[in-house]
Amino acid sequence: MRSVSKKTGGALRTLFAQTIDGLAVHDAYVSVNQGPDGSVETVYSTYRSLTVTAPAAPSLARRAAEEAAQRAAGITDLRHPSRSELVWLAAPGSRARLT
Repeated sequence: MRSVSKKTGGALRTLFAQTIDGLAVHDAYVSVNQGPDGSVETVYSTYRSLTVTAPAAPSLARRAAEEAAQRAAGITDLRHPSRSELVWLAAPGSRARLT
């Protein structure tokens, strides 16, 4: 887990992103909300118990992955350069797949 954001306004909300080998797990977070006195008020989690079963290498090169994602989303033109990063995706059987 790594801390990715903190917000204050009397209370404190800290968001942690789940990681495997330093790379983020897609849409896997733990959010801790604390009151002004520091007491924990709520915890929300999308943490996944995952096992890496394949080598930690992507199946597609960066450009090929961007093109495949754009095709799947029906995108034909970008207003800004795209930003890509390696992330782990949850796969069937509680496994993680690097994409």
